[in-house]
Amino acid sequence: MESTPQSHPTNIEQDEEQIDLKELIFKYLRFWPYIVVCAFLGLFSAFLINRYATPIYKIDASVLVNDEPAGTLGQDIFESAGLGIPKSNVENEMGILKSYTLAFEALSSLNFNVFYYKDGFVKKTEIYGNSPFLIEADWKHPQLVGGMFSLKKNSDKTYSLGIIEEAFSVFSPLDPHYKTSASQLNNIAGEYSFGQWVQGDHFKFKISDIAAENGEEIADEVEKELGLKINIIDGDQEAQLINVALWSYIDHKTYLHVDVGGGSTELNIYQNSVKIASKSFKWGSVRTLDGEDSPIVWESMSQFIIDHLGRKAQITCIGTGGNINKIFELSKPDKRKRFLDKSKIQEILTKLESYSYEERINILYLNPDRADVIVPAAKIYLAAMKAANSKRMIVPDVGLKDGVINVLFERNKDKEQSSSS
Repeated sequence: MESTPQSHPTNIEQDEEQIDLKELIFKYLRFWPYIVVCAFLGLFSAFLINRYATPIYKIDASVLVNDEPAGTLGQDIFESAGLGIPKSNVENEMGILKSYTLAFEALSSLNFNVFYYKDGFVKKTEIYGNSPFLIEADWKHPQLVGGMFSLKKNSDKTYSLGIIEEAFSVFSPLDPHYKTSASQLNNIAGEYSFGQWVQGDHFKFKISDIAAENGEEIADEVEKELGLKINIIDGDQEAQLINVALWSYIDHKTYLHVDVGGGSTELNIYQNSVKIASKSFKWGSVRTLDGEDSPIVWESMSQFIIDHLGRKAQITCIGTGGNINKIFELSKPDKRKRFLDKSKIQEILTKLESYSYEERINILYLNPDRADVIVPAAKIYLAAMKAANSKRMIVPDVGLKDGVINVLFERNKDKEQSSSS
Protein backbone atom coordinates (compact mmCIF):
# COMPACT_ATOMS: atom_id res chain seq x y z
CA MET A 1 0.00 0.00 0.00
CA GLU A 2 1.49 3.23 -1.06
CA SER A 3 1.07 6.31 1.13
CA THR A 4 0.85 9.79 -0.29
CA PRO A 5 3.53 12.03 1.13
CA GLN A 6 2.19 15.11 2.89
CA SER A 7 3.92 18.48 2.72
CA HIS A 8 4.49 20.34 5.93
CA PRO A 9 5.06 24.14 5.81
CA THR A 10 7.06 24.15 8.99
CA ASN A 11 10.38 24.20 7.19
CA ILE A 12 9.31 26.65 4.51
CA GLU A 13 10.33 30.25 5.07
CA GLN A 14 7.64 32.77 4.17
CA ASP A 15 8.73 36.22 3.09
CA GLU A 16 6.92 38.99 4.80
CA GLU A 17 7.20 42.51 3.52
CA GLN A 18 8.36 44.84 6.22
CA ILE A 19 9.06 48.56 5.99
CA ASP A 20 12.51 49.48 7.14
CA LEU A 21 12.02 53.09 8.35
CA LYS A 22 15.70 53.65 8.88
CA GLU A 23 16.54 52.58 5.35
CA LEU A 24 13.68 54.68 3.95
CA ILE A 25 14.84 57.78 5.82
CA PHE A 26 18.43 57.42 4.67
CA LYS A 27 17.18 56.83 1.13
CA TYR A 28 15.55 60.27 0.97
CA LEU A 29 17.90 62.05 3.34
CA ARG A 30 20.48 62.44 0.62
CA PHE A 31 18.03 64.79 -1.11
CA TRP A 32 17.69 67.05 1.96
CA PRO A 33 19.05 70.19 0.23
CA TYR A 34 16.26 69.99 -2.36
CA ILE A 35 13.65 69.35 0.34
CA VAL A 36 14.81 72.37 2.34
CA VAL A 37 14.84 74.61 -0.74
CA CYS A 38 11.34 73.50 -1.78
CA ALA A 39 9.99 74.03 1.74
CA PHE A 40 11.56 77.50 1.88
CA LEU A 41 10.14 78.45 -1.51
CA GLY A 42 6.71 77.23 -0.49
CA LEU A 43 6.73 79.20 2.77
CA PHE A 44 8.12 82.29 1.06
CA SER A 45 5.43 82.10 -1.65
CA ALA A 46 2.71 81.76 1.00
CA PHE A 47 4.13 84.77 2.83
CA LEU A 48 4.12 86.90 -0.33
CA ILE A 49 0.54 85.92 -1.13
CA ASN A 50 -0.70 86.75 2.38
CA ARG A 51 1.36 89.94 2.50
CA TYR A 52 0.49 91.51 -0.83
CA ALA A 53 -2.83 90.00 -1.88
CA THR A 54 -5.70 92.46 -1.60
CA PRO A 55 -8.21 90.98 0.87
CA ILE A 56 -11.68 90.41 -0.53
CA TYR A 57 -14.50 89.81 1.92
CA LYS A 58 -17.83 88.21 1.11
CA ILE A 59 -20.75 89.63 3.06
CA ASP A 60 -24.20 88.07 3.22
CA ALA A 61 -27.18 89.79 4.75
CA SER A 62 -30.80 88.90 5.31
CA VAL A 63 -33.53 91.53 5.35
CA LEU A 64 -36.93 90.83 6.86
CA VAL A 65 -39.66 93.08 5.46
CA ASN A 66 -43.02 93.05 7.23
CA ASP A 67 -45.80 93.51 4.70
CA GLU A 68 -48.79 95.42 5.98
CA PRO A 69 -52.15 93.65 6.04
CA ALA A 70 -54.32 93.95 3.00
CA GLY A 71 -56.85 96.75 2.66
CA THR A 72 -60.60 96.60 3.03
CA LEU A 73 -62.76 93.78 1.72
CA GLY A 74 -64.12 95.92 -1.09
CA GLN A 75 -60.63 96.86 -2.21
CA ASP A 76 -59.65 93.16 -2.35
CA ILE A 77 -62.65 92.38 -4.54
CA PHE A 78 -61.77 95.12 -7.02
CA GLU A 79 -58.12 94.10 -7.09
CA SER A 80 -58.98 90.42 -7.62
CA ALA A 81 -61.22 91.43 -10.54
CA GLY A 82 -58.32 93.30 -12.10
CA LEU A 83 -59.94 96.67 -11.54
CA GLY A 84 -57.26 98.00 -9.26
CA ILE A 85 -53.51 98.01 -8.91
CA PRO A 86 -52.39 95.96 -5.92
CA LYS A 87 -50.02 97.69 -3.56
CA SER A 88 -47.02 95.62 -2.56
CA ASN A 89 -44.91 97.04 0.24
CA VAL A 90 -42.40 94.23 -0.22
CA GLU A 91 -41.73 95.33 -3.79
CA ASN A 92 -41.39 98.92 -2.61
CA GLU A 93 -38.82 97.91 0.00
CA MET A 94 -36.91 95.86 -2.57
CA GLY A 95 -36.79 98.92 -4.77
CA ILE A 96 -35.39 100.96 -1.89
CA LEU A 97 -32.68 98.36 -1.21
CA LYS A 98 -31.66 98.51 -4.87
CA SER A 99 -31.69 102.29 -4.88
CA TYR A 100 -28.69 103.72 -6.73
CA THR A 101 -28.89 106.90 -4.65
CA LEU A 102 -28.60 105.06 -1.33
CA ALA A 103 -25.73 102.90 -2.59
CA PHE A 104 -23.91 105.96 -3.92
CA GLU A 105 -24.34 107.83 -0.62
CA ALA A 106 -23.04 104.83 1.36
CA LEU A 107 -19.93 104.44 -0.80
CA SER A 108 -19.25 108.17 -0.76
CA SER A 109 -19.53 108.38 3.03
CA LEU A 110 -16.98 105.55 3.33
CA ASN A 111 -14.64 107.40 0.95
CA PHE A 112 -14.58 104.45 -1.45
CA ASN A 113 -14.05 106.81 -4.38
CA VAL A 114 -10.40 107.28 -3.32
CA PHE A 115 -7.93 104.39 -3.23
CA TYR A 116 -4.80 104.48 -1.07
CA TYR A 117 -1.64 102.48 -1.77
CA LYS A 118 1.58 102.05 0.16
CA ASP A 119 4.91 101.21 -1.44
CA GLY A 120 6.19 97.81 -0.42
CA PHE A 121 9.36 95.83 -1.00
CA VAL A 122 7.75 93.84 -3.84
CA LYS A 123 4.68 95.81 -4.95
CA LYS A 124 2.25 98.51 -3.93
CA THR A 125 -0.30 97.37 -1.37
CA GLU A 126 -3.77 98.82 -1.12
CA ILE A 127 -4.64 100.10 2.35
CA TYR A 128 -7.93 101.23 3.76
CA GLY A 129 -8.86 102.67 7.12
CA ASN A 130 -5.30 103.27 8.33
CA SER A 131 -4.00 105.84 5.88
CA PRO A 132 -2.11 108.74 7.53
CA PHE A 133 -3.72 111.14 5.05
CA LEU A 134 -7.30 112.02 4.15
CA ILE A 135 -8.14 113.10 0.61
CA GLU A 136 -11.38 115.02 0.13
CA ALA A 137 -12.59 115.59 -3.42
CA ASP A 138 -15.27 118.11 -4.37
CA TRP A 139 -17.48 115.98 -6.62
CA LYS A 140 -19.56 119.01 -7.60
CA HIS A 141 -16.47 120.05 -9.57
CA PRO A 142 -14.92 118.14 -12.51
CA GLN A 143 -12.44 115.59 -11.17
CA LEU A 144 -9.58 113.47 -12.44
CA VAL A 145 -10.25 109.73 -12.13
CA GLY A 146 -8.47 106.56 -13.18
CA GLY A 147 -4.84 107.63 -12.66
CA MET A 148 -2.49 107.58 -9.70
CA PHE A 149 -0.75 110.33 -7.74
CA SER A 150 2.28 110.08 -5.48
CA LEU A 151 2.32 111.90 -2.15
CA LYS A 152 5.37 112.62 -0.03
CA LYS A 153 5.26 114.43 3.28
CA ASN A 154 7.90 117.16 3.40
CA SER A 155 7.13 118.60 6.82
CA ASP A 156 4.31 118.87 9.32
CA LYS A 157 2.65 121.48 7.09
CA THR A 158 3.61 120.71 3.48
CA TYR A 159 3.71 117.79 1.05
CA SER A 160 4.80 117.13 -2.54
CA LEU A 161 2.38 115.83 -5.14
CA GLY A 162 3.51 113.94 -8.22
CA ILE A 163 2.02 111.78 -10.99
CA ILE A 164 2.74 108.05 -11.28
CA GLU A 165 0.17 106.92 -13.83
CA GLU A 166 -1.17 109.45 -16.32
CA ALA A 167 -4.15 107.37 -17.50
CA PHE A 168 -6.55 110.01 -16.19
CA SER A 169 -10.07 110.73 -17.33
CA VAL A 170 -12.23 113.72 -16.46
CA PHE A 171 -15.40 113.08 -14.48
CA SER A 172 -18.12 115.66 -15.03
CA PRO A 173 -20.84 116.14 -12.36
CA LEU A 174 -23.19 117.35 -15.10
CA ASP A 175 -23.02 113.93 -16.75
CA PRO A 176 -21.69 111.30 -14.28
CA HIS A 177 -21.60 108.57 -16.93
CA TYR A 178 -19.44 110.56 -19.33
CA LYS A 179 -15.67 110.66 -19.05
CA THR A 180 -13.16 112.29 -21.36
CA SER A 181 -9.41 111.78 -21.44
CA ALA A 182 -7.26 114.34 -19.63
CA SER A 183 -4.06 115.93 -20.88
CA GLN A 184 -1.55 118.56 -19.80
CA LEU A 185 -1.39 117.52 -16.15
CA ASN A 186 2.11 118.76 -15.40
CA ASN A 187 0.74 121.85 -13.69
CA ILE A 188 -0.74 119.75 -10.89
CA ALA A 189 2.62 118.47 -9.61
CA GLY A 190 4.27 120.58 -6.94
CA GLU A 191 4.38 121.40 -3.24
CA TYR A 192 1.21 122.20 -1.31
CA SER A 193 0.10 122.80 2.26
CA PHE A 194 -2.04 120.34 4.16
CA GLY A 195 -5.67 121.48 4.19
CA GLN A 196 -5.15 123.66 1.08
CA TRP A 197 -7.59 123.18 -1.80
CA VAL A 198 -5.76 122.12 -4.96
CA GLN A 199 -7.89 123.39 -7.82
CA GLY A 200 -7.75 123.48 -11.60
CA ASP A 201 -10.05 123.13 -14.59
CA HIS A 202 -10.33 119.35 -14.15
CA PHE A 203 -9.73 118.82 -10.43
CA LYS A 204 -10.49 120.15 -6.97
CA PHE A 205 -9.40 118.34 -3.81
CA LYS A 206 -7.53 118.83 -0.56
CA ILE A 207 -5.27 116.56 1.45
CA SER A 208 -5.24 116.59 5.26
CA ASP A 209 -2.62 115.14 7.53
CA ILE A 210 -4.53 113.24 10.21
CA ALA A 211 -1.45 112.85 12.43
CA ALA A 212 -1.17 114.60 15.76
CA GLU A 213 0.65 117.59 14.26
CA ASN A 214 -2.57 118.59 12.50
CA GLY A 215 -4.35 118.94 15.84
CA GLU A 216 -4.92 122.70 15.68
CA GLU A 217 -6.67 122.47 12.34
CA ILE A 218 -8.85 119.61 13.55
CA ALA A 219 -9.66 121.48 16.77
CA ASP A 220 -10.71 124.54 14.77
CA GLU A 221 -13.00 122.44 12.57
CA VAL A 222 -14.59 120.76 15.61
CA GLU A 223 -15.20 124.11 17.27
CA LYS A 224 -16.65 125.53 14.07
CA GLU A 225 -18.98 122.60 13.44
CA LEU A 226 -19.94 121.60 17.00
CA GLY A 227 -19.05 124.61 19.13
CA LEU A 228 -16.81 122.37 21.26
CA LYS A 229 -13.45 123.85 22.23
CA ILE A 230 -10.52 121.40 22.42
CA ASN A 231 -7.37 122.28 24.34
CA ILE A 232 -4.26 120.75 22.74
CA ILE A 233 -1.43 119.74 25.07
CA ASP A 234 2.20 119.24 24.17
CA GLY A 235 4.44 116.31 25.08
CA ASP A 236 5.60 117.85 28.37
CA GLN A 237 2.04 118.47 29.55
CA GLU A 238 1.08 114.94 28.56
CA ALA A 239 3.98 113.53 30.57
CA GLN A 240 2.98 115.60 33.62
CA LEU A 241 -0.60 114.35 33.49
CA ILE A 242 0.49 110.73 33.18
CA ASN A 243 2.91 111.18 36.08
CA VAL A 244 0.01 112.23 38.30
CA ALA A 245 -1.60 108.82 37.74
CA LEU A 246 1.66 106.91 38.23
CA TRP A 247 2.67 108.00 41.72
CA SER A 248 1.02 104.99 43.37
CA TYR A 249 3.50 102.74 41.51
CA ILE A 250 6.63 104.77 42.31
CA ASP A 251 8.78 104.01 45.38
CA HIS A 252 12.47 104.39 46.31
CA LYS A 253 13.68 102.17 43.44
CA THR A 254 14.86 103.38 40.03
CA TYR A 255 12.26 103.37 37.27
CA LEU A 256 12.18 104.25 33.59
CA HIS A 257 8.71 105.28 32.49
CA VAL A 258 8.04 104.80 28.75
CA ASP A 259 4.88 106.20 27.19
CA VAL A 260 4.57 105.51 23.44
CA GLY A 261 2.06 107.56 21.48
CA GLY A 262 1.38 107.92 17.80
CA GLY A 263 3.71 110.84 17.19
CA SER A 264 6.10 110.82 20.13
CA THR A 265 7.57 108.80 22.98
CA GLU A 266 7.83 110.28 26.47
CA LEU A 267 10.61 109.12 28.83
CA ASN A 268 10.66 109.83 32.57
CA ILE A 269 13.28 108.61 35.04
CA TYR A 270 12.57 108.27 38.77
CA GLN A 271 14.95 107.68 41.66
CA ASN A 272 14.00 107.63 45.32
CA SER A 273 10.42 108.66 44.46
CA VAL A 274 11.67 111.77 42.63
CA LYS A 275 11.59 112.42 38.89
CA ILE A 276 15.16 113.29 37.95
CA ALA A 277 14.85 113.54 34.15
CA SER A 278 12.18 113.79 31.48
CA LYS A 279 12.25 114.20 27.71
CA SER A 280 9.93 113.84 24.72
CA PHE A 281 11.17 112.27 21.47
CA LYS A 282 9.47 112.49 18.09
CA TRP A 283 9.48 108.75 17.64
CA GLY A 284 6.01 107.21 17.90
CA SER A 285 4.16 104.23 16.53
CA VAL A 286 2.51 106.12 13.65
CA ARG A 287 5.77 107.85 12.68
CA THR A 288 7.56 104.50 12.63
CA LEU A 289 4.75 102.96 10.58
CA ASP A 290 4.99 105.78 8.05
CA GLY A 291 8.77 105.32 7.77
CA GLU A 292 9.52 108.57 9.56
CA ASP A 293 11.62 106.98 12.30
CA SER A 294 15.15 108.28 12.32
CA PRO A 295 18.30 106.52 13.55
CA ILE A 296 19.39 109.89 14.92
CA VAL A 297 16.27 110.08 17.11
CA TRP A 298 16.81 106.54 18.32
CA GLU A 299 20.45 107.23 19.17
CA SER A 300 19.43 110.37 21.03
CA MET A 301 16.81 108.47 23.01
CA SER A 302 19.21 105.65 23.81
CA GLN A 303 21.91 108.12 24.88
CA PHE A 304 19.42 109.93 27.13
CA ILE A 305 18.69 106.66 28.95
CA ILE A 306 22.36 105.70 29.28
CA ASP A 307 23.39 109.16 30.50
CA HIS A 308 20.91 109.08 33.38
CA LEU A 309 20.92 105.37 34.20
CA GLY A 310 24.29 104.11 33.03
CA ARG A 311 24.47 100.33 33.04
CA LYS A 312 22.74 99.79 36.35
CA ALA A 313 21.12 96.46 37.09
CA GLN A 314 17.62 96.00 38.48
CA ILE A 315 16.09 98.79 36.42
CA THR A 316 12.33 98.34 36.17
CA CYS A 317 10.44 99.95 33.33
CA ILE A 318 6.88 101.25 33.52
CA GLY A 319 4.96 101.15 30.25
CA THR A 320 1.83 103.17 29.52
CA GLY A 321 -0.24 103.60 26.40
CA GLY A 322 -2.92 101.70 24.54
CA ASN A 323 -0.43 99.48 22.72
CA ILE A 324 1.36 98.12 25.79
CA ASN A 325 -2.02 97.53 27.44
CA LYS A 326 -3.10 95.47 24.44
CA ILE A 327 0.21 93.57 24.44
CA PHE A 328 -0.38 92.85 28.12
CA GLU A 329 -3.88 91.59 27.31
CA LEU A 330 -2.58 89.34 24.51
CA SER A 331 -0.12 87.76 26.95
CA LYS A 332 -3.07 86.29 28.91
CA PRO A 333 -1.56 87.29 32.26
CA ASP A 334 -2.37 86.09 35.71
CA LYS A 335 -5.00 88.32 37.28
CA ARG A 336 -2.71 89.01 40.24
CA LYS A 337 0.17 90.50 38.28
CA ARG A 338 0.58 93.72 36.29
CA PHE A 339 3.98 93.26 34.69
CA LEU A 340 5.55 91.73 31.57
CA ASP A 341 8.97 90.20 31.16
CA LYS A 342 11.03 91.39 28.22
CA SER A 343 10.96 87.89 26.74
CA LYS A 344 7.16 87.86 26.84
CA ILE A 345 6.93 91.19 24.98
CA GLN A 346 9.29 89.80 22.34
CA GLU A 347 7.14 86.67 22.12
CA ILE A 348 3.97 88.72 21.56
CA LEU A 349 5.79 90.86 18.96
CA THR A 350 6.86 87.75 17.04
CA LYS A 351 3.29 86.50 17.12
CA LEU A 352 1.92 89.82 15.87
CA GLU A 353 4.44 89.98 13.02
CA SER A 354 3.38 86.50 11.87
CA TYR A 355 -0.12 87.84 11.14
CA SER A 356 -1.11 90.24 8.38
CA TYR A 357 -2.99 93.46 9.12
CA GLU A 358 -6.32 91.81 8.24
CA GLU A 359 -5.54 88.71 10.33
CA ARG A 360 -4.79 90.83 13.40
CA ILE A 361 -8.29 92.28 13.05
CA ASN A 362 -10.17 89.06 12.24
CA ILE A 363 -8.19 86.53 14.32
CA LEU A 364 -6.74 88.56 17.20
CA TYR A 365 -9.76 90.93 17.27
CA LEU A 366 -7.68 94.11 17.28
CA ASN A 367 -9.26 97.40 16.33
CA PRO A 368 -8.25 98.62 12.84
CA ASP A 369 -6.47 101.64 14.32
CA ARG A 370 -4.53 99.35 16.68
CA ALA A 371 -3.70 96.49 14.32
CA ASP A 372 -1.10 98.43 12.34
CA VAL A 373 0.63 100.52 15.02
CA ILE A 374 1.00 97.87 17.73
CA VAL A 375 4.05 96.28 16.05
CA PRO A 376 6.19 99.45 15.82
CA ALA A 377 5.06 100.41 19.34
CA ALA A 378 6.26 97.06 20.72
CA LYS A 379 9.64 97.61 19.08
CA ILE A 380 9.96 101.02 20.75
CA TYR A 381 9.20 99.55 24.19
CA LEU A 382 11.77 96.80 23.63
CA ALA A 383 14.36 99.31 22.41
CA ALA A 384 13.94 101.39 25.56
CA MET A 385 14.21 98.29 27.77
CA LYS A 386 17.38 97.24 25.94
CA ALA A 387 19.00 100.64 26.46
CA ALA A 388 18.08 100.58 30.16
CA ASN A 389 19.23 96.97 30.58
CA SER A 390 15.77 96.19 31.96
CA LYS A 391 14.20 92.73 32.08
CA ARG A 392 10.73 93.64 33.34
CA MET A 393 8.06 96.24 32.57
CA ILE A 394 5.21 97.17 34.88
CA VAL A 395 1.98 97.78 32.95
CA PRO A 396 -0.33 99.78 35.24
CA ASP A 397 -3.88 100.19 34.10
CA VAL A 398 -3.52 103.97 33.95
CA GLY A 399 -2.92 106.51 31.24
CA LEU A 400 -3.47 110.07 30.17
CA LYS A 401 -7.19 109.94 30.92
CA ASP A 402 -6.50 108.99 34.55
CA GLY A 403 -4.16 111.94 34.98
CA VAL A 404 -6.75 114.32 33.50
CA ILE A 405 -9.43 112.95 35.83
CA ASN A 406 -7.17 113.38 38.88
CA VAL A 407 -6.30 116.97 37.96
CA LEU A 408 -9.96 117.87 37.31
CA PHE A 409 -10.96 116.24 40.59
CA GLU A 410 -8.39 118.17 42.61
CA ARG A 411 -9.30 121.42 40.83
CA ASN A 412 -13.03 121.09 41.44
CA LYS A 413 -12.50 119.77 44.98
CA ASP A 414 -10.66 122.98 45.87
CA LYS A 415 -13.46 125.06 44.34
CA GLU A 416 -16.09 123.16 46.30
CA GLN A 417 -14.19 123.56 49.57
CA SER A 418 -13.71 127.31 49.03
CA SER A 419 -17.40 127.80 48.19
CA SER A 420 -18.56 125.83 51.23
CA SER A 421 -16.28 127.78 53.57
